Amino acid sequence: MQDRHRLYDVTYLPHPGYGRRYCHTPQFLKTLSRYKAAICTASRFQYATRKIVEATAAGCVVITNLKETLPVIDGNLVRIADDVPLDVVSRVVAEQTAGYDPDRQEHYARLCKSHYDYRAEGDRLASAIETLRSTYAP
Repeated sequence: MQDRHRLYDVTYLPHPGYGRRYCHTPQFLKTLSRYKAAICTASRFQYATRKIVEATAAGCVVITNLKETLPVIDGNLVRIADDVPLDVVSRVVAEQTAGYDPDRQEHYARLCKSHYDYRAEGDRLASAIETLRSTYAP
């Protein structure tokens, strides 16, 4: 994004790339935890990306163009349209940063960590499979 310098107090974190040699997630979460808000766009095809969940877990208010709702953390998402002017995005970032509530963000971070943890997701999936298996009548 070549116009990012026009946004209110924004640090651009480029994608670290993919690979098998190093996991960037712990450092990314540590970096995010130093910010009050994060701009996390949806994918080109409008599905939620991991960075939306990670930013919430790190305590950030998430500003996003995501249209779908996310279980448990949807109240932490501040939605903006794809075609919103840059000055409006900048104003939203400034407002969210100024109105940052650490207690609210801790609440969403805790909810996020308990719901989106891979073990919790695995338990929910196993339970759903067992329910389906036990109620299936050929």
